[in-house]
Amino acid sequence: MKKCITPIDFNKLLCYILMAINKVKKIKKPKSKTQKDCDRLLSPIIIALRPKCLLCGRPTEVAHHFIKKSVSSFHRYNINNLINLCSKCHFLLHFNDEGLWNGRIALLKGKEWLDDLERHKRDYVKCNKAYYEETYKKLLALRDEV
Repeated sequence: MKKCITPIDFNKLLCYILMAINKVKKIKKPKSKTQKDCDRLLSPIIIALRPKCLLCGRPTEVAHHFIKKSVSSFHRYNINNLINLCSKCHFLLHFNDEGLWNGRIALLKGKEWLDDLERHKRDYVKCNKAYYEETYKKLLALRDEV
């Protein structure tokens, strides 16, 4: 006697298949070593440039991307897009109402700052090896300058 698949079993199987497909889609290309090196320079530069958390005044620990890296390749290494935050405020920003926190940051930074970021938000930068190498040199120079 053959066993039939019940609708519940079928739905469960379909859910497992869809979850597996989603996991495959979400695999990201590994970051290059040069990109990781560039990323590692951001927080030390922001800590040196802006030693106090913008929101609470405690010591800066994190460089937060106001416009997300996934939204704008242009703003990934734009120092004006990086917000000086302590770890506590950074955690609160990401795990509470991010829109509310971003509104507060925008008020503190000003309209001209926000308009400048928005103007370049959709600018595209081809992020290849040459781009990361050039960016790394610029970030190193900036770090040594501050």
